[in-house]
Amino acid sequence: MNFFYKRVKNTLVKLPFLAKFLTDRHRPSLVLVTNHWEQCPNEPERQLCRALQQRGYYASPEYAIDHLSIDVALVPYRIALMRDTTLTQERKIARYLERKGWTLIFYDDNQIDGNIDRLLYEVDTLVHPPKNASLT
Repeated sequence: MNFFYKRVKNTLVKLPFLAKFLTDRHRPSLVLVTNHWEQCPNEPERQLCRALQQRGYYASPEYAIDHLSIDVALVPYRIALMRDTTLTQERKIARYLERKGWTLIFYDDNQIDGNIDRLLYEVDTLVHPPKNASLT
């Protein structure tokens, strides 16, 4: 077992592009999180940030990644929540953030006003993936 571990580790050191595929990219990272949810520019984002805070997440509104501004971000989990836009823009944004290691969820204002629980469930499943009961 120890020999196998050393062999894989040495291979990853020699070929760093393989490390991207063989390591877990969705691990939470340690970041300084401040409570800026009161400073959300509009009411739907404020409602979303409040709901996330009640669930124990610290949301960062208007978070910037390079040239892109994310409406609401859960930085330690690398989850971005953005309003719906055109389909081509959604694909470009999703592709760009996926390359950076972020997971993207699109929402619209009606979804926040009517059924915010579905959006929060999607965030919960990304943060804490359900375990398969048949394997335990």
